[in-house]
Amino acid sequence: MRSTQEQIAEINFNNYIKVIVQRRALVSSIFFASVIIAAGWSSISPKIYEVSTIIDPPSFGEKDSDSADAIKTKIEEGIFDRQISQNSNLPENALKFKITHLRNTNLLRISLRCQTKDTGLCMQMLTSLATVLSRNYSKTIEDKKNSISNQIKMTMSRINMEEREKRLQQEQSQILSEMQKKFDKLLTQRRNSQELEDDTSSILQTTAVQQNALYLAQLQGRLFFLENDIIERQSQISNLEILSSNLRNILVIQEPLVSQLPVSPNKRRNILTAGIFGLVLGIFAAFVIEFRKPATSLLG
Repeated sequence: MRSTQEQIAEINFNNYIKVIVQRRALVSSIFFASVIIAAGWSSISPKIYEVSTIIDPPSFGEKDSDSADAIKTKIEEGIFDRQISQNSNLPENALKFKITHLRNTNLLRISLRCQTKDTGLCMQMLTSLATVLSRNYSKTIEDKKNSISNQIKMTMSRINMEEREKRLQQEQSQILSEMQKKFDKLLTQRRNSQELEDDTSSILQTTAVQQNALYLAQLQGRLFFLENDIIERQSQISNLEILSSNLRNILVIQEPLVSQLPVSPNKRRNILTAGIFGLVLGIFAAFVIEFRKPATSLLG
C-alpha cells in the first residue's frame, strides 16, 4: 500500500488544476465567506479618525538649540506628558502621540488616533501639547534675550568710552598738528636767516619738533585703532540684534484638524486581505478533502 505522501507526489500540475476546478464551489464559498466577514467586521467596527497638528520648533539662533528631532524624542519619551495630563485631565498613559518629521523641513506633524466621540478631546490634547511646549521654551528664550540685551548694553558702553577717548585724542592731535606747523615755520625762518645750525637753541627746537612728531604719530595710531574697534563693536551689536530678532517660540503652523475620512478600519485593505486569505484557505481545504478521499476509501 502506498502512503498518502507518495500519492500526492504523483499528482502533476494538471491534477492540481483539476482538483481546484472540481472543488470550485468549496473554494468560492470560503472566499466569499471571508470577504463578507471582513466587510461586515469593517462596517461594525468603531471608526477611528486621526487628529493632527503641525508645529515649527523654537528658534534660538544657535546650532545647539533644540532641533525638530530633539523635540520629537522628548515628546516620544513622555517628558511633557505630566503637564499635558494636568491640562487635559487625562491619565498619562492615554497620551500616545505619533510624531513625524516632515521631509526637507524643520516642521513636526503630531497626531492622535481616536474614535468619533473622542475627536474633540484629541484636539484639546494637541492644543495642550502646543501650550506646554510654548511655556517650557518661553523661559529659555526670555533668558537668551536678556543675555543678548546685556551684551548689547556692555558693548554700547564700551563704544561710548572709546568715542570719548577718540574725541580727546582728536583734540590733542589737532593741537600737536598746530604746534608742528609752528615749529616747522620757525625752523624754516631760522634757516632762511642763516643762523648757525649747531646753535643750542636750534638743537632744542629740532628735538622738540621730533618729539612732537613722534607723539603725533602715536596719537594718530591710537585714533586709527579706536575707529576700527568702534566699527567692529557696532558690527557686533548688529549681529546681536539680528540674533535677538531670530529668537522665537514654537509656531503652530496648522491648528488641530480631524481627518475627513477614518483611518481605521481600512475597509478596502481588510476585504483584499480577507479575499486572499479565503482563496488560499479554500484551495488548501479542497486539496485536503481530495487527498483524504483515497485514504478513506482504502480504509473502508
